[in-house]
Amino acid sequence: MSKLIVSRDAVPVIVISAVALLLSVVALLFTILGSNPLGNGLEQYDFSTPEAAMKSELDMNVSSDVKAIMELSTMRTHLLEKRSSIEVHKQASYQGKKLLFVTYTESGEQKHEIRAYSKNVDSGFWLRDFVSANLMDDDECSRTCGRG
Repeated sequence: MSKLIVSRDAVPVIVISAVALLLSVVALLFTILGSNPLGNGLEQYDFSTPEAAMKSELDMNVSSDVKAIMELSTMRTHLLEKRSSIEVHKQASYQGKKLLFVTYTESGEQKHEIRAYSKNVDSGFWLRDFVSANLMDDDECSRTCGRG
């Protein structure tokens, strides 16, 4: 049985070869996964109309474009004011959803809002949902929400 003998002169060549191999694997991963693993940012989305903006926001979430979501959120400076002033005054259950009756300040003006949340069966997380005021049964809402 023969032994592999590596001379001291060959060590730098092996190290350089290993680094080159590692760099080529990293380059291959960037090519396969895309040049930016966080997403491409807002420039690829259309915000020229309300309908296009709505679809673009959904597309950002579907494709997990973290860069675009972060860029968009930095444009919403009113969120800091809203977060620091938001107050939940009441909670109610309505058609399997939880309704939060909140007030907050936005651009110096006090606003009132009802937010609906549903519990996701798979994750157990409470996620934002929608309840149309037009479709709410006035009798049921009067009993559960205190309206009427």
